[in-house]
Amino acid sequence: MLKVTKAAGGQRNITIHISGVIDEELPPTSIDIGDKGAKLASLVWLIQEKLGFHLMWSPKDPLLPMESRNSVRFDSPLRPPEDWDGKMWIESFNCGIPIGIESQAFFITLDFDR
Repeated sequence: MLKVTKAAGGQRNITIHISGVIDEELPPTSIDIGDKGAKLASLVWLIQEKLGFHLMWSPKDPLLPMESRNSVRFDSPLRPPEDWDGKMWIESFNCGIPIGIESQAFFITLDFDR
């Protein structure tokens, strides 16, 4: 189960929450940001131990891997690639590790500046 919520979206920024519980690998999945001019300003993630996600501009343009708990705030927001379609992509890795865990939970917040 993957839940995507647009938590805020004003004239200056967009905040997207992505959360869920998965019991098998999540294939590359698009998250519609809704603004092709948005720049990634910060992100926060809380991911159950060993599970990880790749955050990508497109399925073939990785940005960064996310595991465990962390946050990143960029001094200057990251501009997307020239041909960006306004969607971020995520895919999981290490789902089900350690052996015996039936499902794993996560929460990710993406903050964009316009």
